[in-house]
Amino acid sequence: MAHNNSKDRLFRFSSLSMYIDFSGISIRTELSSLKNYIIDNKNSISKMQQEFKSMIESELKKHPENEQDIYEAYADNYSEVSNYYPTIFNNSTLIVLYSFFESNMKNICDLLHEHKPYKKKVKGSYIEESKKYLQSIAMIDLSDLGSLWEKINKYRKIRNSIVHNNSNIIESEGKVTEQPLYQIIKNYCSLTLDEKNGTFTITDNKFLISFIDISEKYLTSIIKKIQDSI
Repeated sequence: MAHNNSKDRLFRFSSLSMYIDFSGISIRTELSSLKNYIIDNKNSISKMQQEFKSMIESELKKHPENEQDIYEAYADNYSEVSNYYPTIFNNSTLIVLYSFFESNMKNICDLLHEHKPYKKKVKGSYIEESKKYLQSIAMIDLSDLGSLWEKINKYRKIRNSIVHNNSNIIESEGKVTEQPLYQIIKNYCSLTLDEKNGTFTITDNKFLISFIDISEKYLTSIIKKIQDSI
């Protein structure tokens, strides 16, 4: 009986190692694809903007006497190409990237639950619950990843503001400069903030690429810690 229990335990651990290895490969592959997706779409939007600019310049050369009318005629199109499309793309991509991080945190916890004799399981898919599970139940030391977690938390707050408050940092009464998110937003050169109404915009895809790098490093570090503990 003892021999069978040891055999079952060995099988569970070897199986866990295999699935954890696969998770690491999958995470790196998918994040690489997402990074390429961001770059490709950035290039497509830039090309669209350049083509629109060239069209306006062509119209102005043909009809220099109608400069004001031309600008007014294409004002809405200019706003779409210059602001609306990039904003929609950047906001939706950040939401996708955060969801990817959140789901993979929970997936790692679920793998541990399935292959090790833990009685508790992560409830919900929030990253804080997953982190608590890894630390308190799976006994994975995450203390050396604290600085990465702080950065992820800032992205989480920005993502939540996009989803729940229409990209506006005003959450309570008071000036824009007194809002909890104000300094976080101001510290990112890839974000711009309207200090009159509290609305912010992701203006550079470096902000998204940076989150990919941070989340990949955090997730793969957890996987390495689990591999070392098996």
